[in-house]
Parts: sequence; structure tokens; C-alpha cells
Amino acid sequence: MRAHPQECCEHAEHCRELARTATNAEARASYLETAHSWEQLAAEIEGAQAFIRTMAEIVGRGESGQPGQAEPEAA
Repeated sequence: MRAHPQECCEHAEHCRELARTATNAEARASYLETAHSWEQLAAEIEGAQAFIRTMAEIVGRGESGQPGQAEPEAA
């Protein structure tokens, strides 16, 4: 299963909607806490995706710093 930040944000929004309609403070606080957790997860996924893209670019360049250049094999 692949996680998407947008889906997490949608879940967070749904939790905020539930918080707005909650009939007691405890339920409202729980929904808001869950919304915050979904937002944090979205941010973590975005950060991980950015890291993966950066690493893929670095690996694609090799140590020479040139795109598509692989490291020479050791003799």
C-alpha cells in the first residue's frame, strides 16, 4: 500500500468536520488530535518522498556528478 499525502489531508479534514459536529468536548478533542496526526503523517510522507527523489538524483549522477554516469568498476 502506498501512502499519499493528499489522502492523509482528506482524512484530517474529515476529522475536523467530525470535531465541528461533536456533541461533547472529549469527542471534539479526540477528533482534532486525530486530524493533527493525519496532518503530521502527510508532512512525513512528503518529506520522505522529497528525500527519495533527492537520493535518486544523486545515485543517477554517480560520484562524477554527471547525470547518467556510473562509477567506474574497480580493477
